[in-house]
Amino acid sequence: MVSLEGALLLLILMRSCFEWLYSGETPTSYFDDYAEVEASGLIESGWIPPYIPKSVTHVVEQQDLDSNDVEMSFTYRVTRQKKGVKSALESICTKMLN
Repeated sequence: MVSLEGALLLLILMRSCFEWLYSGETPTSYFDDYAEVEASGLIESGWIPPYIPKSVTHVVEQQDLDSNDVEMSFTYRVTRQKKGVKSALESICTKMLN
């Protein structure tokens, strides 16, 4: 019979292996600014859309290789616009958080 400590250790080991295997299917990249994003080649390869603002900072990009979906978060500088007019980026993207 397996001890409680042994079963717990086995459970932790199995979960760690599962997380390690699954993390390979959703690679995540971190960039400080647009120059790093551009240098990565992810725009050219189609993983990051070419219309992101050049003022982006703190970019986090995660790919789901099974579904070919991409999730991104970033900060960017907003320029003044006429009231009620959305930027091209606001029209295309879905805002997740304030």
